[in-house]
Amino acid sequence: MKDVALLAPVPLEHLKSGITLCQSEKKLALGSKKWEVFKELDELRNDKPVPVLIYASGENLDGPATISWVGQYIGHVNSLNGSHPEGMRFRPPSTANYEADNAGHWAIFWHITELSPLEESNRLPISELSSLSSGKYFKANFIPKGPEIISVGNVPIANNLSTNAPLLDGRSQINSSSDGPTTEQFIYGLGELLKNPSAKIQNGFSMLIANYKAPGRKITAGALATAAGYDAFSVANEQYGSFAHRLCEILEYTPQHLRDNDPIWTTAICNASDTTDQDGHFQWVLKGNVAKAMEAIGLVKPQITKDPITDLDEQQDKLNQLSSKEREAVVKARVGQGVFRERLMNYWGGCSVTGHPNMSLLIASHIKPWRDCNASEATSLVNGLLLTPNLDLAFDRGLISFDEAGAIILSPQLSQADIEVLGLSPDMKLRKLVNQHNEFLEFHRINVFLSDA
Repeated sequence: MKDVALLAPVPLEHLKSGITLCQSEKKLALGSKKWEVFKELDELRNDKPVPVLIYASGENLDGPATISWVGQYIGHVNSLNGSHPEGMRFRPPSTANYEADNAGHWAIFWHITELSPLEESNRLPISELSSLSSGKYFKANFIPKGPEIISVGNVPIANNLSTNAPLLDGRSQINSSSDGPTTEQFIYGLGELLKNPSAKIQNGFSMLIANYKAPGRKITAGALATAAGYDAFSVANEQYGSFAHRLCEILEYTPQHLRDNDPIWTTAICNASDTTDQDGHFQWVLKGNVAKAMEAIGLVKPQITKDPITDLDEQQDKLNQLSSKEREAVVKARVGQGVFRERLMNYWGGCSVTGHPNMSLLIASHIKPWRDCNASEATSLVNGLLLTPNLDLAFDRGLISFDEAGAIILSPQLSQADIEVLGLSPDMKLRKLVNQHNEFLEFHRINVFLSDA
C-alpha cells in the first residue's frame, strides 16, 4: 500500500458528539458527496486501515489551519435514499439537528475508528502535507473544503497510526511518565466508564462535573457531597477516590502519590490545592487534561476563564504583528483601560444594565472575549458593555447572557441563592441595543454562555 492518508474537514460539533459513540460502536459514520475520492482510496488501501488527518471546522483557532483530530479510515457504504443504511446507529448524534445531514444530502458515508483529538503540542499545520494527485504541498492559507487523499511518507503523526498501536488505548505507556495519563487516554477511560450504569459511578461523574464547573476548578469535599447527594463529606471523599480508582483500573495506571503505602487514587484526576477555601477547607483542583477530555466527549460545555496576564501572554505572537499604536490599544482594551473604556463610558453613561452612574465601580467588559477578537474587534464600541462587578463576573463566566432584544438570560447552573447573592433578576435587560451588538452577543450565547445544567 502506498504511503497515503485521508485529509478531511469535519465539523468540531460532530467530532465531539461522535467520539463516545465511536468508542462504543468501534466506528463512526461521516457523510460525503465525494464518492470518487473514497473509491480511489479503497483501491489504494487493499482493505487495510488508512490514517485520517482531520481539520476540525468551526474550531476557533488563530493562525494557519492545523490537523487537530486523527483516526483510521476503514471503508465506506453508499447512502440509502440519502441516509445511512443503518440509520443513526453510527452517526454523530449532533447530526440529528440538521435535517439534510441524514436525509438525501450525502452520496456515501465513510467509516472512521480510533477517533481522537490531538494534544495542542502535537497538532500539525496543513501546510506540511502534500496532495497525492499534484505532489505539491498545501499553501499556508489552505482550508480543506472536502476529503482529499494525501501523501504522508514523512508525516510522523500518520506513520504512528498503525493498527498495532491504537491511538485510543495507549495504556501500556502511561506509567513510564510521572505526568500520568494524557488527554487522549482520559478520553478513552472516561468513555469506557460512561458505559457503567451503577449509581456510584454516575455519582462519580456528578462530582467530576461539579469539580469542572467550580471556580478555578477547585472544589471541597463538602461541595462534592452536595453534587452527588451524599450527606457526609467523608463519604464523598471516599467515593470520589473510588471513582478515580475505577478509572485507573481501565487505564492500567497507578498514581505515585501514596498514603500509608496505598495509592491516593484521586490524585490521578486532581491535584491538591495550595490554598484552602474561605472557611479553611481543603480543595481538589481538577487536572487540565481531565478537563479537556471531559470537553472532548461532551460531558461539559467548554468553560474558559483567563486572567488578563495569561491572555496577553498567550496572544503575544498575534500582538507582535500589530503596529506599536495598535498593540497598545489592544492591550489596554484587554485590561479595561484606554480608548475602549472611554468609548463605553461615553456611550452608556453608566452600567449597561442597571444604569448605575459611578464609573469608578464599573468594568469595561468585552462581549466577544478578548482572546477571540482581532485587533478591530478588541477595541470596537459595539463589542463592549459597561457592567457592575457582579454582572461582569457573571457575564465573563457565562452565567448570564442577553438575547436579541437585550433581555437577560440566566444560566441553569445558577441556583436561586446565586441569583439572590449576585443581585440578578429575570427582568433585567440592556438599556439600549443596536444591530451591531447582536453579532457579538450571538457569539457570546453560543461560545461562552453555559446553557447546560
